[in-house]
Amino acid sequence: MGDCRAQEEGFDDESLCANVVRRSIIPAVGPFLLAMIAAAAAAPTLLPAQSPPDLDVRTAESAADKVAWIGKNAVAFRTIDPKDENFTDLGPLRRAIGSARFVLLGGSGDVAVAFAKYRLVRFLHEEMGFNVLACNASFFDAEETDRALDGKAAPHRQFFSEFEQIFGYNFGQIVVDQPGSNAIDILGYARATRGTGNALHISGFRNAAVGSSFSKYVHELFRFIDGIDPALAPPADREAIGKMLAWQNLTASRRWPKTVPPGLEAVERLDERLARLPANGPDVREISFYRLTLRSVAAWAGPRAGRLNVVSPDPLYWYAGVWRPNSKIVVWSNNTAVERNLSKEQAVAASRFHVPSIGADAIAQALGSTDYSIAFTEIKKAAEALDVLVAGPRPSLSPFDDSFESLLQAAHLPYSFIDFRALPQDHWLRRPLIARFTPGEQISAIWPENYDAIIGIDLTALKSGHPAGVPR
Repeated sequence: MGDCRAQEEGFDDESLCANVVRRSIIPAVGPFLLAMIAAAAAAPTLLPAQSPPDLDVRTAESAADKVAWIGKNAVAFRTIDPKDENFTDLGPLRRAIGSARFVLLGGSGDVAVAFAKYRLVRFLHEEMGFNVLACNASFFDAEETDRALDGKAAPHRQFFSEFEQIFGYNFGQIVVDQPGSNAIDILGYARATRGTGNALHISGFRNAAVGSSFSKYVHELFRFIDGIDPALAPPADREAIGKMLAWQNLTASRRWPKTVPPGLEAVERLDERLARLPANGPDVREISFYRLTLRSVAAWAGPRAGRLNVVSPDPLYWYAGVWRPNSKIVVWSNNTAVERNLSKEQAVAASRFHVPSIGADAIAQALGSTDYSIAFTEIKKAAEALDVLVAGPRPSLSPFDDSFESLLQAAHLPYSFIDFRALPQDHWLRRPLIARFTPGEQISAIWPENYDAIIGIDLTALKSGHPAGVPR
């Protein structure tokens, strides 16, 4: 029972595992307690309102009150199947997101979360006018991929592994979607939008220049320079820049030399020469693009060459402010990267993930833009929602009232959405709650101070134990 073995053996959601479990594993469970657990599992569950006009502001004190509040006020999504094109169940997000220019999607790389995020991407693009999907890819790689989507040829093969790791389960691959296949193709979806008047563009917010294919960057950089004036980059400078980029590409491995090749000055000279070109010339947009990548290379190499004053540009903010200033951007990342107001404990947990932070505070400061951040939590087994045994003349099982996942699991909603922004200041959700929003971590925080909303995925609430469209 402790590891929800009954569910793993194929029992449906009315089995003893489905609704509530113990906070602590009891070595032996007597027949009476088993009967009580089965009775609790068979009890009627609360049905959610699909689109509540306003959240109930009454204060909930007991665990039962909190579960009842979630059942009444959480928006229940019908499905997370990204191939489902009926978005009426996502309608309440329109009101919650409002006029925000950025929507920041957190979550893990698990398949169910990835499917839910992809369905949200489609809704935001098709129904709310968001036209950029930004992810933790090299800015140059993402831009080259986006340009390739305009043509017939597939994006460069070296980019595939990068996008597969980011989007998970075949996401990012240009694949033929065979009948009955569960493969979901984000880049294929983006390509299909070209020529429709509502193109979805791909962007990256990681290091601007070097990712999976630095040699392609070197080739494209000097091809562009030659189209303007080859004298902008003399042969000696080209060789030095090439060595610098080759060195940078090795810094993630044990093979890279500790001494920085003498290419930083050549990078800065080329950047300065491009800056002196006419600001109204035909190549001004591409010039700004390559200057961003060169400054990124310099910022990477600077500290390693003893130059601590080299400032690193932020690709996402540059993209939103210069490259596509009228865009509405969906950011695909994880919970720690889209979090704001991190406590010391949260900052320590976030430091374990090598993903740039895209907190809402930084977006507002850099761009003056509004944003809406969504965290995700997933319950795969009932035993993950830590419940407590309530003693008394009639022992029963009840949710652990300061654990977010426990309360959510007790409400028995497969897919739920709660808008934190709409909560009054004295609401119980604005008090510390334990949650596993950071993988592998249970942290207590006032979560509405970190995110604008939460989406919960409870696989234990499904009769099949598996969401539609998600591969087993």
